[in-house]
Amino acid sequence: MAVINDNAGKFLVDVKLFDVYQGTNLPGGKKSLAYTLTYQDATATLTEDQVNAAFEKVVTALEAAVNAEVR
Repeated sequence: MAVINDNAGKFLVDVKLFDVYQGTNLPGGKKSLAYTLTYQDATATLTEDQVNAAFEKVVTALEAAVNAEVR
């Protein structure tokens, strides 16, 4: 969560972990975590490009910090 919050940008208003899975469909020692990220600008409508750019920064940071893989 800290990596997400530190890299999501100024429009991130909420992060929630909504699913954790460990089981037969994942390699040993791995788990799948699913998050909902909510972006909002109080003064304007965010564009898809703005949100995608912020999300890509989160993905890059997670890959570097915790060796995450987006599925």
